[in-house]
Amino acid sequence: MKQSRGRGNNIIKPTNTPKTIQRLDISACILAKNDENLIEDCIKSIKDYVKEIIVVDLGSTDATVTIAREYTSRIYRHIWNNDYGDARNTFLKYVSQDWVFYMDAHERLTPDSHKLLTPEFLDKKNAVAYMVKVNEMFQDKEVEIYSCRLFRRTKDIRFKWVIHESVTDDVQKVARKENLDIVRSELEINRYNYLRYFDESELHMELITIARHGLENAKLEASIKAFYKLCLGLSLNAIGEKEDAEEEIAEVLEEIRKMDTKTVSSIPLFIQPFIFFAFKYSKQEKYEEAYKIMEEGVNIYPNSLTMLIRYCEVLFALNRYKDCLDHIAKIKMLEKDEKFYQLEPMDFTFIHRLSNKLENLAYDRYEALLPE
Repeated sequence: MKQSRGRGNNIIKPTNTPKTIQRLDISACILAKNDENLIEDCIKSIKDYVKEIIVVDLGSTDATVTIAREYTSRIYRHIWNNDYGDARNTFLKYVSQDWVFYMDAHERLTPDSHKLLTPEFLDKKNAVAYMVKVNEMFQDKEVEIYSCRLFRRTKDIRFKWVIHESVTDDVQKVARKENLDIVRSELEINRYNYLRYFDESELHMELITIARHGLENAKLEASIKAFYKLCLGLSLNAIGEKEDAEEEIAEVLEEIRKMDTKTVSSIPLFIQPFIFFAFKYSKQEKYEEAYKIMEEGVNIYPNSLTMLIRYCEVLFALNRYKDCLDHIAKIKMLEKDEKFYQLEPMDFTFIHRLSNKLENLAYDRYEALLPE
């Protein structure tokens, strides 16, 4: 891969930057393709706070690269091969700073995050990575997820998976081996999916293509193969291919049952098969079946707010009002103490609304059953 030629030095000059801002030893790495309407706002959201910006372009045919050159000469081409993990690992060949912070062109570091990026922020000798809150925004939805977006530059940390790619697995291994911390930060990214995709079907058609490509690898570990199949099944379901989706997700559920709990619990997406079939059984009013599968899931993910709120729905349907109230109390306690499973995508607005509704209904029903 050849470096694109453009204006500027490799290390960003602090032009027009307030003197009070000290750039941190961070390489901000941005993935882009045909994002001429997005790339500038993405770069502007972080450029004054880092020493280096690297853009990996996946073959843009518009002005994306030209616009990016206004801010950095560190632009590299990567031939798209339906593998996001491989594309992001391209960054790691070229970063020169001690820390790596990665983004997509349709993401923005929030203004409130800027005041956090002081020299003291990275002054944690025992930190190997920082969790960053990503606000997933798509049309009328807003879902929060904590993602390992900022990590130390080391040969032992690489992106894995062709889809929903992540460094979390390697970060956890380094943290255990070297007795280092993964720090939950207050940094936030707003991820505007609707700026990239006209509607969700576009997004899911892309995910289906990538998941199928990933499954072509005959040497996949069982957990990764199940992960790709689940991505495939969930996207098929989202575009209305219900029978094919259920077949894929059923196979994933059987594979999950063969894995050890530690492996399953380390992959937040594996929550979804339990919820998928609980929904199916609930629609058929087979609440005992729904209860059994949700009980199975809650035992693996006891601190998942998403799992617990869906479990409460089933408990309510079974007239188990006291159990429902107990688990709603657990949800509130986990959230208050920030002890919940933070890797999963969470729609807190939905969780609050449903838990309040169930709490009121379950309390009234439970109170009515008490003896006079």
